[in-house]
Amino acid sequence: YHGGFAMLVAHSRRCEEAVTRVKYSSATISLRGWQIAIRGNHVYGRVSGPTHRLDVSFAASSGAASRDAPHGLVGQSFLSEKRRSGKLDAYPASGRIATSAQ
Repeated sequence: YHGGFAMLVAHSRRCEEAVTRVKYSSATISLRGWQIAIRGNHVYGRVSGPTHRLDVSFAASSGAASRDAPHGLVGQSFLSEKRRSGKLDAYPASGRIATSAQ
């Protein structure tokens, strides 16, 4: 233990500007107009590997994107409200695929 803190189900904690709320299988972190939601879920249709996953979503409010000079893949997606559609791969019904949409 290095000075962090533990959280119980259905509790929240504040650390300066950051507020963390924990429910049974999810957590929300709010900071300077940003909301980050983390939810546990099952891996459906699993062939091998982990049986659970974490779904992470980001939302900006209160002009957070314009205030904090967004950068990186996540930040740039909040640069404006204009829809962005990147390159998509066409997946064949069978066989191999070489991806080019990165």
